[in-house]
Amino acid sequence: MKNYSFNDKNLGNIKKVFEEKTGVQLNTSQENKVYMKKKVFKTVTIAAANVLLSITSVFAAMSFNFDVFGEFFRGDTSHIRSTVQTPREQVSDKRFTLTLEEVLTDNRYIFMVYSVEALTDDALKELMGGDELIYDNAFSYNISVSPSPGIITGTGVGYPRYARELVDRRTETVRYWAYYDEMEDVNAEPMTLRLETEDGDLIITVPTDTAIESKELTLMGQPYGDTYVRLSPLGITLKKGVKSGSPTLFTDVFFRMSNGEVKTFNQLKMFMSPASYVMNAGDLPGRVSDYTSYQFGARFHDVIPLSDFKSIIVGNTEYDINDPTKTSEATLNEKLYPFNVMAFLPVRGQGSFLPVKDVCDGLGAEMSWDGATLTVSYRGSTYEMTFDSRTYEKDGQVMAYQLHESSYIMLVHEDTLFMNDTAIQVILGIGGYQDYNSAEYIKEPVESSSGHDMWISRPVTPQYVRYYVIP
Repeated sequence: MKNYSFNDKNLGNIKKVFEEKTGVQLNTSQENKVYMKKKVFKTVTIAAANVLLSITSVFAAMSFNFDVFGEFFRGDTSHIRSTVQTPREQVSDKRFTLTLEEVLTDNRYIFMVYSVEALTDDALKELMGGDELIYDNAFSYNISVSPSPGIITGTGVGYPRYARELVDRRTETVRYWAYYDEMEDVNAEPMTLRLETEDGDLIITVPTDTAIESKELTLMGQPYGDTYVRLSPLGITLKKGVKSGSPTLFTDVFFRMSNGEVKTFNQLKMFMSPASYVMNAGDLPGRVSDYTSYQFGARFHDVIPLSDFKSIIVGNTEYDINDPTKTSEATLNEKLYPFNVMAFLPVRGQGSFLPVKDVCDGLGAEMSWDGATLTVSYRGSTYEMTFDSRTYEKDGQVMAYQLHESSYIMLVHEDTLFMNDTAIQVILGIGGYQDYNSAEYIKEPVESSSGHDMWISRPVTPQYVRYYVIP
């Protein structure tokens, strides 16, 4: 029989409940043993066996808690943890069992954890891919989340917008995945989780009802039409008009929190859906329009209670979150707005590099550079980066760059320190995009199987280009 230590978290909890229910004190020390008279011991043993059986079942169920919040969000999520559904619904054929473990939705963003278990040796080989499977995603393409017609998804019907395996949860016969998608109206039509198999697809209907409160607001008085906002603790969706050709989209939208702090849209978002074009009356054939409307959404880094929002600011107009007809004029710190710097393109394939001092000055961040270590303090955190390391430190914690191994991280050009734009965005939590019209390009011929002359435009390197930084 396997020996278990009561230092184990779950077993320690079982020990506590066991002692409370039976009145028997369990000692982990070999020197302290429980002695009881034979009759008493027999009675207690029977009662204890029944209690242990029931509480073991409880903790066995607890051990399968995957914490869908923990897979997708940071920070405290206790105030809406009760909204997670744990259907544990299963469907099986002779080869696989598909299980829907957990679901979380606010009727716009949906998060799930699901699993597939192999029931035969052949199925196991197919599920596990016949190798060590460190990050093998081949089998995941057999799984799809398919809403009925009428639901608009981030990537359309079919493969998920975002799904990754929970590798540390894998067992000898089971694999688990975390899934995320954004949809127009999740509960308008049934959603299905589907595993394609040789013996017929395994299908589970996904529960999409939600207890999460959301707000839908119309912010009137904007120069390019009303702004529509849908806000929940999980994310935000905006429909907003902008001047044609303008890069503002979401960069003139701000949030005043209940503590008085003003945050940019970029500060709150984790992933942003591609902006979708929305037809306006001014865009109809035969009419001239100087604006275009876009709808875009983003889920948050952290779960944010609606009570944490005080107002929404669009342009220079501030709207009360509980009554958007109440407005006032807003004047914000210039450090909250996008600004441009001259980025450096060193060599082809290495992307844009941003001048660190200019970026920090524009953000209001403090920086120091001693020729080997770059230290930046911004938004309450301190970051340390060394010139050749593939890792950096955030408040003393070692973090890995999410960059290709061949990518440069920092370089010095003309006595100026530059940093890879992707790296500095990830580290400081900022956004940005390059003004491609400011770059010089050269046409190069490429081979064509059709026999026609073909050319591709590539940026000339080295050169400086204009780059917009979004706080």
